[in-house]
Amino acid sequence: SSENREYIDVRGEEAKRADVAVVLVHHARKPAMGEKSGGKFSLRGSAAIFDAADSIFIFGGEKGQPTVVEHEKDRLMGTTLETFGLDSEDVADAIDPRWGLRLVHLEGEQMEERREEEREAAVSASDDRVREQVKKYLLSVGGTFKGSRGDLVAAMGMKRVAVLKALGLMVACGELEIVGSQRDQTMHLRGQS
Repeated sequence: SSENREYIDVRGEEAKRADVAVVLVHHARKPAMGEKSGGKFSLRGSAAIFDAADSIFIFGGEKGQPTVVEHEKDRLMGTTLETFGLDSEDVADAIDPRWGLRLVHLEGEQMEERREEEREAAVSASDDRVREQVKKYLLSVGGTFKGSRGDLVAAMGMKRVAVLKALGLMVACGELEIVGSQRDQTMHLRGQS
């Protein structure tokens, strides 16, 4: 609204006279399903706030993840910065493990590396859960299963791809021995009699 614009313009004039910068913190809104995010579409309320600002940085992210910072507008320089991230770390002293806070700047490549590491960790955790379920099932049938891999998938009622991957990992690391032809197999959990 014009009231917002007038307020920001007055602060801007005062800042120029005092040779200081004014930082206005404004809440963003979540875009509706299928709606464009970023820029003036991210700001709650009037587009006048976006229009009045010399520079706009949009901060966003998920809990436990680095904050993504998008530079949406820069009237003074004419060009915006590449998207980057900020992460926080607790800094301990001799008494208090949360004595201070360190902000860490992350370049776009570092953000992507972290996302890839998190994806790999999630896949690994998922693989580990499926391996544990396969082990648990095999233990429940005495450590040995007679039948094909498909029979085991059916008996467990789990996704075929996940169980087959778990079986491959278990064989590769020596946890499981599979003998016989494809249709007439015996799977034996090592370490079980």
